[in-house]
Amino acid sequence: GPRCRPQLPGRPDRRQGRRRPGRRVCRPERPREIRTEAWAIGSEDPVEVTLRLDREVAGAFLHEYPDVPAGAADADGRREVTLSVTHRIGLFNVVLQFMERAEIVGPDDVRAAFVDHLQTMAAGE
Repeated sequence: GPRCRPQLPGRPDRRQGRRRPGRRVCRPERPREIRTEAWAIGSEDPVEVTLRLDREVAGAFLHEYPDVPAGAADADGRREVTLSVTHRIGLFNVVLQFMERAEIVGPDDVRAAFVDHLQTMAAGE
């Protein structure tokens, strides 16, 4: 339930010049952290995108996004995850956070758009 603590020693009541008795102040429980899946906050038509994560980042990614479907680890510990993408730039930003440890496997047009995005960034546009 909510955590309550007494508010002491009471505070002056300015209108009447006398102190009111102390009260208990209750703070509501903090809601669970809401994770924003950057690839899913847009209004583009949804596209199923496969992302390959190396062993160094797969665990952290799946801990942060526990509802993302993931395949079993391969011999090198890499895992593929499937994302329903409605915001490509959001996806690209997530992939960029992982640098060479994440790769867009497909579909080909999304992979090509990511390469274009990288080239545009490199050109400073």
